[in-house]
Amino acid sequence: MRPRSPGLLLLLLCGLRAEIQEEAIRAMVGSDVWLSCTYPEGNTFDLNDLYVYWQISVPGKQNTNSVVTYYLSGNSSAGHVNNHYKDRARLSLDGMKQGDFSLHLHNVTPQDEQKFNCLVFRKSLELEKILEVTVTLNVAANYSMPVVSGPSQDEELVFTCTSTNGYPWPKVYWINKTDNSLLDDALQNSTVSLNARGLYNVVSVLRIGRSPPVDVGCCIENVLLHQNLTSSQTGVRPRALEMRIKQILVHKCSQQLIHNSQKVGATQVSTDGRRDASIHTVEHYSATKRNEALTMLQCGGTVQKCSWEPRTASQRTQWTTPKMR
Repeated sequence: MRPRSPGLLLLLLCGLRAEIQEEAIRAMVGSDVWLSCTYPEGNTFDLNDLYVYWQISVPGKQNTNSVVTYYLSGNSSAGHVNNHYKDRARLSLDGMKQGDFSLHLHNVTPQDEQKFNCLVFRKSLELEKILEVTVTLNVAANYSMPVVSGPSQDEELVFTCTSTNGYPWPKVYWINKTDNSLLDDALQNSTVSLNARGLYNVVSVLRIGRSPPVDVGCCIENVLLHQNLTSSQTGVRPRALEMRIKQILVHKCSQQLIHNSQKVGATQVSTDGRRDASIHTVEHYSATKRNEALTMLQCGGTVQKCSWEPRTASQRTQWTTPKMR
């Protein structure tokens, strides 16, 4: 009398042993993969003489297995397999005739990261197990290139690094790009969450002091893929930001207007060519000390002191001069 379910038959056969082969493979999320299970001698087989099972262990239940797919002398496996594998797992009838009992798994998901067991029995040998193979499937997905935002303009520099849709669990590192050293783990707080696709999203926040300014990099490591993705950001103190060479400056110096371009020391001053010109473009050729508030500028043959006031950053540095009254 035939057993009512493949699970019951498999339980009856579990005491019959064959040498176990083991291997590990890797597959990307969304891909198709073959889990190999082949008879080493390469003999041909009569399908009516075969019982073939692919199964996985049930998490949290010792010695309990769940059927992925099976073949019982021409019977369909529909209705007896794990719902997660319905319409995704299949065997090749032509392949089994040649001793190839490999499992074709379609559209791999993170939940497929399992140990899959292939078991093959022959009825003509009193249900002797002729083949057992364990295939460990490791699943991976590429993380997105990390995006680093910040720094904030508070008392400390705050950087945020975001990367999405990766697998397995990521490792996150913050790097001092000046010397490529790792920043202290205590300075960062990383949160990893599982999204609706079963993949991981990661958000990491780094908090560091403003002094000294530092260029930082965020690195997301996918250990399984041997992959490291790094993005960088620069932290700049407000005072250093103000002293960037390319700024818009207000020149509050009462002076005779300069109508022709000329070089004075390390500074070139030019006008727009009008006698009542009020905007002068200044290109700096020498670095300015951070704390200097005065500069010497030659105006119409005389030397006068001119004050500077920073406005906002710009690609060019401009001074404005009051119209001569």
